[in-house]
Amino acid sequence: MPIETTQSGASDNDSKQEQRVRDATAAAQTAMDAARDRLSGAYTTAQEKSTQAMQGVESYVQRAPLKALGYAAAIAAVAGALLAGVIAARRNGGRRGGGSE
Repeated sequence: MPIETTQSGASDNDSKQEQRVRDATAAAQTAMDAARDRLSGAYTTAQEKSTQAMQGVESYVQRAPLKALGYAAAIAAVAGALLAGVIAARRNGGRRGGGSE
């Protein structure tokens, strides 16, 4: 009889482990569904704000095209200067001047 008790105990342990796995799987699925819902909402909000921003930019460009062109040129000049600095730093091996070698 002790063998049957041991087998029954093993079966109970297997059953408990299977239930824990099912519970963990269900909890993970619930968490994933909640995260998916939150991300979907965030995506929709970002898309709406992006559309509003684009409409605002289009409206501004139509009202003041030369001013908008000036801003775009200034932004491009700053971005170009930053990029040139990065390229120059890479060519120099990332070193900055003033150090003794």
